[in-house]
Formats: sequence, structure tokens, C-alpha cells
Amino acid sequence: MNQPHQRPAAASLITKLEPSRSDLFRDRPMPGGERATVYLDRKGGLYQSDRPLTAGEIAINKPRTVYLVDTAVHPFTLALDLPAQEDAFPFHAEVSARWRVGDPCEAVRTSLSDAGQVLAPYLKQTLREISTSYAIEERPAAERAMIRYFSDQGPLPLPQGVLLVHCSVSLSLDGPALEELRKRKQHEWNAKEWERQNTTIHRNAALEEAQETNRHARERAEAEHQLRLTKRRMDFYGQALEGGQEVLIALQLASSPGEVNNVLALLMQRDQMDFETAKELLSSLLENRLVNHSDVQGIMSQASTVIASQLSRASVGLPSGGIPIAAPPPPPRPAAVPDSTASAPITAEILLDPPPYYGDDDDDD
Repeated sequence: MNQPHQRPAAASLITKLEPSRSDLFRDRPMPGGERATVYLDRKGGLYQSDRPLTAGEIAINKPRTVYLVDTAVHPFTLALDLPAQEDAFPFHAEVSARWRVGDPCEAVRTSLSDAGQVLAPYLKQTLREISTSYAIEERPAAERAMIRYFSDQGPLPLPQGVLLVHCSVSLSLDGPALEELRKRKQHEWNAKEWERQNTTIHRNAALEEAQETNRHARERAEAEHQLRLTKRRMDFYGQALEGGQEVLIALQLASSPGEVNNVLALLMQRDQMDFETAKELLSSLLENRLVNHSDVQGIMSQASTVIASQLSRASVGLPSGGIPIAAPPPPPRPAAVPDSTASAPITAEILLDPPPYYGDDDDDD
């Protein structure tokens, strides 16, 4: 669709005069303003004068013809379709230009009558060369490129003396092109959204993988740590077991200080049980006449040393393992004895009740 529009100027663009010598003397053409004067001399040459002819010029070299050329600025509009990067959907262009006759002699020589026949082909060709570099979704960029091209060129001389002073272009899209553009934008949005979601999925997967790797690393480190602690405990408890019962008791007290009273009670109960067991054993021996009082005296002297040692440690608050603890309450004391025996060694007479009296064997005989 090419529709050039301009003001009809064929009748007034170039006015041809063939004055006589007397007409020239009487009414000499006055150039200036928006009109140029072009003369055709006797030899057929065209020349432009920016002043009136003198009387000598008229007498000696009278021009054969005088042309009055309109040099005013004229508007020109053009509506056309320009191909886009894809041939199926064109740009619709509205061109608004201004022009004037820049070379009056050339305009006369080529008999310029319609500047639109010069402007329209040139504008169409130039704009097509620019538009084919842009897709329909790049319409604003294409429009700016066209305007910038003519702005950079400045006043542009064209054939037949026409001078293109200014040109601006406005691009638009028709219905089918707009629908296609909408589909393309939707497709582009879908592609970007898919890419965004895909990037998010990959980022989350990488994050989860990193977290899983860190979790496994922490679990391995924790397992190795627990293994080292177990080995240390095994070594420690092994050494404690080698140290005997007192070391185990000390270990229990170190790990559970609140159990000290219970441990002390157990120790005292154990010592009391040892004491009572020894007492019952001696009583049984005496009752069954397996030992006499002189034998018991030697046995008790040895037992007294052990018991005294145990009691001595308890009196200063030290168990057999050597750990300072609070002194346990004293065990039940035996029956009261005379003061004369308080400082004497522990003997069977103190530990045991007096043996039963069986009388004199000789008397029985």
C-alpha cells in the first residue's frame, strides 16, 4: 500500500516566462524569498541570478526564457507497508517528510513537476533496507533506526533538484501481526518461566545434595567420635577393672557423686558382714571343740590386725581405694567390757561370748 500525498504544485512549482527586451526593461524579475529566478541564455545555458538583471545584461545578452522556481518548503506524507525480518508480517509505516527545491537549475533542466515521484521511490527503498533487519517484536527499535538515519543524513539532495529537509517515520502492526506478536511474547514468557523453574529445581537439587553430603559427613564424624570415645572408655574401664574393686568404687563415685552415701553404706555393710562371719566361724569351732582357747588367741591376733586396719581407714574417712570420703557412722559396738580391757588387743573373749561351761572331764570320770 503506497499512497503519496502532497500539495498540487505542478502549476506553480516552475513558471515559464518568455519576455521581450522591453518587458525585461519594464518589469525585471526580482529573486528572493521563496522564489528563485533561472535564465536560459541564447546558447541554451541555464543560470541562476540572485539579483535583477542590469540594463547592459538585457541589451547585450538578453535571456531567451525566464523561469520562476518555487523554493518554499513543502510537506509530503506517505503510507506504505514495509517488510519485517519475516516476510509474513509487515510493518505499517506512516512517513511524514518536508522537502523543497534545492537546485532550481536542475529542477528546470529536468522539468520537475511532481516531487512525490522523486520522494516516494527513494523513501520506500531506504526504509525497506532498514526494516528487513528487524522482527515485528522489535518495532520500536526499527522505528528509532529509521528516524536516526534521516537525522544523521541532514538535508539530503535527491534527483531533479529536490532537497529532503526532514523525515520522520511511525511504525505500527496490523491485526494478524499483533496476534502473532502476542503469541511470540507468550511463548517467550513461557520459555523464560520454564528456564526459571528449571534453574530453581537444579538449584534446590544442588542444595539438597550439598545438605545430604554435609549430613553424611556429620554422621560419619559423629560415628568416628563415638567410636573414639568407646575405645577410650574401654581402655579406661579395663584399667579400672585391673585395679580391683576399690578402683571401680572410686569410678562410680567420680561419675555419680550423689551416690557417696550409698557406697559408704555398702562398704560398712561389707565390713560388718566380714566381722560377723568371722565371729560365727570361731563360735562354731569352739562349740564343736575343733579349736581351744589358745588356738583362738592366735587366730584373733591376726584378724585383729586386719579389722584394726579397716577401722583405722574408716576413722579418717578413707575407703580401701584411698579416695577421701566422709567418715561412715561407726558400726555397732560390742558389749561393754571392763576398763582394764579397753586398751588390750582384740581377743576371742571380746569378740565372742564366754564359751559354755562343760565341767571337769576328770570329775566325770
